[in-house]
Amino acid sequence: MKTNPTLLALLFASLATANLLAQPALVTDPGFQVKLDGEVRILARSGNKVVLVGSFSSVNGHLSPGVARLNADGTVDTNFVAAPATPLPLMWYHSAKGDCVSHGDFAALPDGKLLALGVEGKLVRLKSDGKLDTSFQAPELVGWRGCWGGNVRPILGPQSDGKIIVQRLSRETVGENEVVHIRLARLNENGAIDASFAPIFRQPAIGRPDDGYSEAASLFQALTVQTDDKIVVAGVFTEVNGVARYGLARLNADGSHGCDKVIGENS
Repeated sequence: MKTNPTLLALLFASLATANLLAQPALVTDPGFQVKLDGEVRILARSGNKVVLVGSFSSVNGHLSPGVARLNADGTVDTNFVAAPATPLPLMWYHSAKGDCVSHGDFAALPDGKLLALGVEGKLVRLKSDGKLDTSFQAPELVGWRGCWGGNVRPILGPQSDGKIIVQRLSRETVGENEVVHIRLARLNENGAIDASFAPIFRQPAIGRPDDGYSEAASLFQALTVQTDDKIVVAGVFTEVNGVARYGLARLNADGSHGCDKVIGENS
């Protein structure tokens, strides 16, 4: 018996169409409607609420210059008002390359507090109602500056114990010049540097070997903290804690070796 390829094609097409029709329709949530007078550049989840950061000045008619928190249904959480001392999270400027943007970052902590990192590297902690938490005092960190893809990126990696993985700036005077170093660091819950956290990253030499910092501001590009508090970091490096790792590595929660296995192997 010969098989008619045209009939087979029609049969398979009919089955595929029937399968698609059987799938539930994908629609937007009609109950979630938000009106803004500007753009949103940063989203941070805080429990079942969402923090917006951007160039807007009002959300759903509520005055919210640059920062707002939404309830689960999209309404503005009026119990949250960002402190006036919150560092500027976004800054637009113009250069020879055209419109550029600098931005910091926002991150939610397990206790409902929020971290706000400004474009100039100032980090503050906000209480759950948006008020400034004055018990938190952090050193100078790394903000972000570039024309749609610049090479300096903010890193905020909260751990479950309240400590925070960051990029830290340190400065030293070499002759008549000031040299800025960028290191991966961890802050204690009060914002102080955790001296026990000291992973060593090396990257291709830029004039001389690198001993844990980068004179180019592009060593660390992205970071995420796993549910077990281990740290996955991506960037421009070839060695981590003495182990060859090319651009992607995982550290233990305390920054120790943790790199004896490649990403993807069982821990």
